[in-house]
Amino acid sequence: MGAVKDRAHAGNGLTCGNDGAKLVDFYVSVLEDESERTETRMQAAAWLADRGFGKAPDVQRQEGDDPLGLNDARERLAAKLAPVMEIVQRSADCSRAD
Repeated sequence: MGAVKDRAHAGNGLTCGNDGAKLVDFYVSVLEDESERTETRMQAAAWLADRGFGKAPDVQRQEGDDPLGLNDARERLAAKLAPVMEIVQRSADCSRAD
């Protein structure tokens, strides 16, 4: 984004601080400036679209048959919940006995 980035740095703090409105205004002005090169205007449009709608996720193929380690998730969860289930069962048995 050469020209856009250069203009931003020359813009008296447009890239610093928490005032996002100034940045948006700057990129909108670049987008609407017909004297700007088409490439520069397209870069401003891409910047605005990325921030307005979010950047597309960078999806990469994961190696291995279980990259997230979820193959045995059900069994691990059941093992962690077993003590809780025993307490629930004992509680249910006690309430029936009353």
